[in-house]
Amino acid sequence: MGQGLIFRNKGKLMLGWLYVYFFLGFMILRKLTVKWGFTLTMFAIVSFLVDIFLRKKQRDDSVEKLVLCDWKLVLFPLLAWTISTLIYIPIELYTANPGDFQFDFSYYVFVLTVGMLMIVLCSVVISFLLLSKKQAKFLYSILFSVVLMGYVQGMFLNKNMGILTGDSQVWETKTVVINSIIWLVVILALVFILMKNDKVTTIVTVVSIYLCMVQMVAVVFMIFTGNTNSNAKFKAFTDKGSLEISQGNNVIVLLLDRFDIEFLENAMNINSEIAEELKDFTYYPNATCEFSRTSNAIPYLLTGTSRPRNMSELEYTEYAYSESDFLKQIQNAGYKIGLYTNEDLVPEKYRGVAENNNDDIKKQCGFFSTIFTMMECSKYRMAPLCFKDYYYYYTSVISDLIDNKEIWNIDNDYPFYEKLMKKGLSISKDTDSKGKFYFYHMFGTHGPTNLSENMKPVESGSVSMEEQTQASMNIVLEYLKQLKEIGRYEDATIIITADHGVQLDAQYYKENNVVDRTTNPVILIKESKGNHDKMVVNEKPVSQSSFIPTVFEALDISYNGSDKVFDDVIEEDNSERTYESVWGDEIDIFAIKGDARIKENWKLIYSNH
Repeated sequence: MGQGLIFRNKGKLMLGWLYVYFFLGFMILRKLTVKWGFTLTMFAIVSFLVDIFLRKKQRDDSVEKLVLCDWKLVLFPLLAWTISTLIYIPIELYTANPGDFQFDFSYYVFVLTVGMLMIVLCSVVISFLLLSKKQAKFLYSILFSVVLMGYVQGMFLNKNMGILTGDSQVWETKTVVINSIIWLVVILALVFILMKNDKVTTIVTVVSIYLCMVQMVAVVFMIFTGNTNSNAKFKAFTDKGSLEISQGNNVIVLLLDRFDIEFLENAMNINSEIAEELKDFTYYPNATCEFSRTSNAIPYLLTGTSRPRNMSELEYTEYAYSESDFLKQIQNAGYKIGLYTNEDLVPEKYRGVAENNNDDIKKQCGFFSTIFTMMECSKYRMAPLCFKDYYYYYTSVISDLIDNKEIWNIDNDYPFYEKLMKKGLSISKDTDSKGKFYFYHMFGTHGPTNLSENMKPVESGSVSMEEQTQASMNIVLEYLKQLKEIGRYEDATIIITADHGVQLDAQYYKENNVVDRTTNPVILIKESKGNHDKMVVNEKPVSQSSFIPTVFEALDISYNGSDKVFDDVIEEDNSERTYESVWGDEIDIFAIKGDARIKENWKLIYSNH
């Protein structure tokens, strides 16, 4: 009987250590993989053996139970952690970035609150069922220490966080080292003190309550003063008509975000079939883009409007469309328009030209996806600098929360690919228009990578850019293949391009008097009834200013501007092309004279910072 009791106590002790480490894994890790599960189990076994050894050495096999009077030790650190990661930071992110959080706020808060209560309730119950007093002190000492330091990091130590572009961020080594030392010293000191002294529990309770209260007060303030989209009718470009090809004259733009020529040429070197499949296209490698970022690049392509030098990133979009009638001219000429892009890249009053525009669409976030994603976003905010890259996320994780698959998603190409494979392209029954202008904006070769070469969604950043490029090309080639199968390839004008290339670093130029890289967007064009034996490489010095004239020529619409179609650019033209890097109010302008692929031909001619 006694041996059975000892066996049960040891079994419970082992389960307790397993829970401790798996809870810490849930708290700290981005994703609990099989590899991490094995590692955490090993930690639990080692801790169990050490625990047994120490008990025998102290000649005390008894297990001090966690009893109900210890509830403060468990509850308040849990509340401080869940309020930080599931209430305070997620609500702050929403109210500060309503343009990114395009879904119902009240349901979002409901999901977060329920998620918080579920985690707290489950953790409290399991803690009292499985943990000994020592295990509980160990677990909740670490939890409290991490929450306290996460709060301090978020409030005082997060310097120069930058914009989430999909690329990793870099800090000075000295800054990272100092930040890491602060974290390590504080956490070790706190855990040691809390494990050794029961009286310190009162301080933990007081500080945890303080963190809960100050953050909840801030939450209430944000709800009443922040932008919660409470009166908004949600608007979006849907995938309506994306798989239906007009019987008339079609101009099809397949735009892969940040598709630089280095990605295409690397992909063609790896897979020779890509060039073969694109043999009817003319490739312009000596190309430049107008802007460095999607927020300005897409409006430029759809308007052709130059940006006044001191105009900010946010002001330009509205201005660009107000100065252009490109889309309206296409509509007035009898063509339909499908803008398969993000609605924020086209001002509201100009979206009506697109047949796939929806002014009142249901946008509601998923339940479990929202809970886990927002915890991940919170961990990024709270993490020490040395772990920021591990938690780094791109804004696409927010748009991915929307539980409506009809909405076009420029941050994830898999839904379109999946529909393309399941439903396939078909010929539209519409005979009321002369044809259609299709503008497909896809994630392309942007980071962080999210699609494998074999066309499977993967964890953000887990595959190489080469795989992401291959996946992007697989979508394009599948689309072209189906276009041929339904007999609409031959007569269509098809443009495969990018909104911009890989970004340049103006600071690098200032320090080295040469650019860190060139940025050359892919421009591939197949003319209507154009057939080649192999891909034509055209070395003409082209820029995106030729995009609108080329589209107009393909749609047989007169163009009164001074820009030339891509094919009419003079090969010997040595005129200056420009490239603008606009980040909020920070502006850098480069001039390119000569071959755009040569770094020495790029000069920084203007910077306001």
